[in-house]
Amino acid sequence: MNRDGPTAFVGREAERATIRAAWDTTVSGQGSLLLITGEAGIGKSRLIAEGLNGRDDAGLILHGAGWGGGDG
Repeated sequence: MNRDGPTAFVGREAERATIRAAWDTTVSGQGSLLLITGEAGIGKSRLIAEGLNGRDDAGLILHGAGWGGGDG
């Protein structure tokens, strides 16, 4: 574990561009929904944080988690 903070974020430019475009659409007055899914630990939260890095526009970000295990 890096105790000095996050490691350098490399790549995933297309994904970050998609996040930035969705954010720009939202803050321009249109509603937007962006769903990011994937296996645990692949960096979904970090991707969102990096995609919105430097954005100081007002907005509302909702995030949650689900668990698919169990018997119902």
